Amino acid sequence: MKTSEFINIYKTDPCRYSATALWKTFSNDGVVIDATDDADGIKTIKMHNDTTLFLYWDRDNDTPTNIDKYETCLFHVKQLKGLDTIKEYSDSYFRLKYSGDKPYIKNTNYVIKTVDITKEAKLASEFISKCYKDLCPSEQEVIYWAKNPVYSSELWIWTVGDC
Repeated sequence: MKTSEFINIYKTDPCRYSATALWKTFSNDGVVIDATDDADGIKTIKMHNDTTLFLYWDRDNDTPTNIDKYETCLFHVKQLKGLDTIKEYSDSYFRLKYSGDKPYIKNTNYVIKTVDITKEAKLASEFISKCYKDLCPSEQEVIYWAKNPVYSSELWIWTVGDC
């Protein structure tokens, strides 16, 4: 499958197709996209390299096969129905999808403020580290993220107000 074909499919429902941001997946070495077809169209899509299965999608939510060769596998919960034994070795996490709409905040004591990475990278780093037990980016990593082509300052926000 061509990368451009996959990206068009991915854009229809990013959180369903990939557990991580697509640019992060493509930044790994040796990533390839495999797809299988049947009479009804695309049946499965798999994005992987030698050690990691980054994405597995099946139109019918069938259980993935031949996954023992990977050190790490990322799955959407819909693909796990036949993988009960994997649950004892798994970690769950969520991914947010931004629709472009302004966030609705009921309490008017709160204000949405854009993070100023040039001045608040350290604060953003500390905040992220408090929110995730296994994600502790340095101030320099946050600055690096802000230089990535997919970075959008309108998506980095503080909700400021009385608690």
